[in-house]
This record gives sequence, structure tokens and C-alpha cells, in this order.
Amino acid sequence: MGRIARSLLPLQAPRASLGSGLGSRVARVAPLGWIPLLGLLTLVGCGEPPEPPVDEAAPPPASVVEFQAPPSVSGDLILQEGQLRFQACGQEDGQPVDDETGGEARQVLDQLGYGTDRVRVAVVLEGARLLEVRHAHPETQECRELLPDADVEARGNEPFWNLRVTGSEALWRTPEEMDGITYHDGEWGRSDDGEMSFEARRDGVDGVEYLRLSVTAERCMDSMAGSWFPFSAALELGGRSWEGCAVEGVRAFAQP
Repeated sequence: MGRIARSLLPLQAPRASLGSGLGSRVARVAPLGWIPLLGLLTLVGCGEPPEPPVDEAAPPPASVVEFQAPPSVSGDLILQEGQLRFQACGQEDGQPVDDETGGEARQVLDQLGYGTDRVRVAVVLEGARLLEVRHAHPETQECRELLPDADVEARGNEPFWNLRVTGSEALWRTPEEMDGITYHDGEWGRSDDGEMSFEARRDGVDGVEYLRLSVTAERCMDSMAGSWFPFSAALELGGRSWEGCAVEGVRAFAQP
């Protein structure tokens, strides 16, 4: 501070003529009319420097999107006399198909066919071209109920849990909550890395409870039944986390 005050002292009481020497140069840089302002700046400079601004901006939220999946057809995948065939729900005969799944069609028959050469599946077809096996289930199940009447259904084992997302609602079920608990006001979002997530809420006993389901497009196998799913799933609820698999429902089919 002392150095600052002494450097301004000649401006306040110059001893040399303003027309010559150092005084002249000072006068041209700082006219006398600025002296009060410079004094004020001197006083401000003596105080503590202001704190740097703190960036309190939260990370940008995930962009709100609709959850969509490629339209698939439910039915039975069959290996008959070395020929791969697909029999859609309600059809009496299967149609021959060209396997363009990279070997997944034969793999699912080997793993889940149990010697019958028949597996209930949801597949993506383009004419006679079999492009993808989306979902496969080894157990006997009503053909038209293979895919849920929802946007997404996620599930896991040990402990068993099930979450079904339909529109803006999510129904959470466990063996202790067979009737289910419904979460409302949900939205799908997509993060910068492409992860899809669904967030919803409900009014609980201790306040608002939040739910977050994240799904990643990758092959997922049920650890007990061996079923094939197109998504892995991670669920955060009530301060706990669960992992499992997920499949799209018929409400999620993107329009061609």
C-alpha cells in the first residue's frame, strides 16, 4: 500500500512545473481532473481483493427424448432339416429365412433350444432376411405376450425385481410388493454418451422418492433363466442399486 500512495503523491502536490520534465509527462497521462478518481482507486486498491466468481452452474440435464426400438415380430425360431425358419405368432407354418445375424440365430437355438430346435423369440425381419434376434425366452410363454405391453420392462435376480415403464409411469415390483408401487411424472433422457435413462418420482412416507432406470444397448443374459435381452439395466431407488436386463415393449416400436 505504501508504494501505491507514494507513486500518486506527485499528482496531488506536484513541485515541478506542469509544463516541463516529469510533471509534464504525468499531466498528459493523468489530468488534474482525474486526481479524485485516482485517490478513490487508491483506497479501493488497499482493500482485500474480491473473491473470484464461483461457477455454480449444474451439469446440463440429459436431453428429453422418446424411447424407441426397431419393430420386431414375435414367434418361434426353428431349425428344420438344416434350414432356419421363422413361424410368427398365429401362423401354422414357418417361412425360410436367411440368417444375417452374424451367427446369433444358431447360437440362441443351441443355448435355449434344449434339443427341440425351437425357441420363442422376437426378431427383426426384412422380407426373408433375419437381421436381429432381440429377445429370446426358453420357457413356454404365450407367443403374443413375449414382449410386454409397455415401453420397457427391466428385471433382475437375487433379489428378484421387475420394473415396467409405460408412458410417464413406472411400476416397481418385488416379492414383497407384488401389487407394485407406481412412480409418476417420468421422462426419458439421453446423456452425451448416448445412455438412455428414465427418471420418475412419488410421494413417500419420508418425503419424495426418486427412481432412475438406465439402459444400455448391449446383449444381456438372464443369470437364471438364460433369456436373451437387448439391453442391460441399472436401477437406482431408495438409496439402493440393482442390476439386470431389459427389453423394449410393443409401445416402443419406432415407426418405419
